[in-house]
Amino acid sequence: MKKIILTLILLISISTVGQNLQLHYDFGENRHFFTSTLEMFKPDDFGATFWFVDIDYDSPTNTASMAYWEIARYFTLPFLRNNPALSQISATIQYNDGLSSSFSFGNVWLGGFSLPVDLKIITVNTDILYRKAENQSGDFQITLVWFKPFLDGKIEF
Repeated sequence: MKKIILTLILLISISTVGQNLQLHYDFGENRHFFTSTLEMFKPDDFGATFWFVDIDYDSPTNTASMAYWEIARYFTLPFLRNNPALSQISATIQYNDGLSSSFSFGNVWLGGFSLPVDLKIITVNTDILYRKAENQSGDFQITLVWFKPFLDGKIEF
């Protein structure tokens, strides 16, 4: 069974024109179901756009039971380009939301700054964000995402 699932995941995990479709199976306690993820990262002259949608299939009929999405836009800050110490800082605005068969997540807006931190072994993108969720007072969030490029940036983990 594990070989079939692994083969299925390898076949379904495709990459086309910046989008990435993945199928995951959760082996956790009381969580034996599939989740699909569709994501896109696209850099441009003004920054980058990243978004993803996760869909869980844990209903009794194996149909979609929950969807969660995030979209983030990063903006380069041209006035920092001439300062080597600050040139990697970018501004970001983000939106998160989702719904399930029984509730809605409620929208969340985030805004702040992003800085990649090179730790030599890996790079950690660090977002420092002001977070405003629906029907809640504002607070702060720190998001860390690590990656490691290989083969001159052709592959990233």
